[in-house]
Amino acid sequence: MLKCQSCGQPATQHVTEIVAGKPVEYHVCETHVRDLDSLQPAPKPDRSVRGFSAFWDDAKLREALHDPAVRQEMAAHALPALCLALLHQKPEVRIAAACHLMKLGSDGRSAIGALRDALRDPDERVAKAAKLALEQLAMSDVPPPFCL
Repeated sequence: MLKCQSCGQPATQHVTEIVAGKPVEYHVCETHVRDLDSLQPAPKPDRSVRGFSAFWDDAKLREALHDPAVRQEMAAHALPALCLALLHQKPEVRIAAACHLMKLGSDGRSAIGALRDALRDPDERVAKAAKLALEQLAMSDVPPPFCL
């Protein structure tokens, strides 16, 4: 909830003025709505890139994803867990495992046997996810730019 720029109480009035062709916002309570002329515009929200999106903005981190030795090492750690997840009792876990294996691209080729077994899964969603993962692995000479 936005707070009044003047007193910190909940802002109940949100005013946008166009100044020099750009929107200027004010967030005030009922008491301070008449004081707009004496207030500074509301601060702009921080739109800096954070979280996973910031990862993609860092060239060195992106470059690390394309290092074949690093990708192979990560695949070696992830593959056993993902293959075991294909045997989990919940179909949703099996579907997620197949999707994660697909993201490994050519690094996930050693999971082809487990994915072929998943083609016979009684849950048609799991079988479909396994089929898509196998198709992706068959086409992928270059690993996609994803990480687990």
